[in-house]
Amino acid sequence: MYNRKTFYANLIMPNGYREDYAVSARNKTEARKRIADLYRADAGPKSAGFYSFSQGRLIWIEGDDA
Repeated sequence: MYNRKTFYANLIMPNGYREDYAVSARNKTEARKRIADLYRADAGPKSAGFYSFSQGRLIWIEGDDA
């Protein structure tokens, strides 16, 4: 099938909230989309005080220790 890899990332919101994610994807673009989908499923609406995914900063965790 497709070559999939596990991507690890840390999502940091403007208020300092951090969340670690591990997703299986073909590339970082697909991984970012999967992380965004997961975040949106867990976060409430912007009107309730939650940040949108695009307001956060995604930091990729790479290397053998990831």
